[in-house]
Amino acid sequence: MSLSFEELRKNINDSGVVYPLEIMDHANRYHKRTVIPFPVRVENLMIPGIFIICPETDIDYFKIKIPLPEPDIKYRFMELNIHSVIEIILRFKHNRQLVLHLNPTALIVKHFLRDCIQQGIISFHFICVTRNILGSSFTDFDEEQMEWFSRNYKRSMKLEDKPDTVFYTASEALAQQFINNQRYYKFSKVKR
Repeated sequence: MSLSFEELRKNINDSGVVYPLEIMDHANRYHKRTVIPFPVRVENLMIPGIFIICPETDIDYFKIKIPLPEPDIKYRFMELNIHSVIEIILRFKHNRQLVLHLNPTALIVKHFLRDCIQQGIISFHFICVTRNILGSSFTDFDEEQMEWFSRNYKRSMKLEDKPDTVFYTASEALAQQFINNQRYYKFSKVKR
C-alpha cells in the first residue's frame, strides 16, 4: 500500500520517525562534515535518508534550526576519469550551498537510489553532536527528479566496484574547485 506525500507527512508528525541506531549511537565517531545514506522507518515504510553530520559552525552558517529551512535541491551525476561521483547540492538562502558527495559504486548508495525511485521521497537528517541537534525534513520528487534517480540508478548498477580510496581522490579533486559559500561533506559507510 502506497501513501500519498500528505498522508506520509501526517504519519511522520503523528508517530515520529524511527532512526537507525547504527548511526545515532555512533554519531560522535564520524568525522565532521560526513554524509551517510541510510533509510529511516515511518510506520511500515522505509524512507531513503541522508544523514548529515554537521559541525556547529555549519549549523550557524546554514541557519539550521527547527523548523528546518527548505533549501532548493540539485542532483548531479559526474563521470570523472578516475571515478564517478554523485553530488547533491542543498542551496540555502544567501547563496550558501551544502555539497554532499556519494559513491555510486557503493552498495548502500545503489540501495539508496533504488529506494528513492520506489518511494518517490527523500529525507534529510542534520545531526550536530556538540549541540545535541537532530533535525529532519522530508520532500517528495517532481517528475524531473524521478527521471534523474531512475536514470542514475541504472547507471550506478553498471559501475564496477572500486576501492573507496579512488572515490575519495575523485571527490577531493572536485572539492578543490568549490568556492567560499560551499561546504563539502564526504561520503561514509555506516560504522558498526
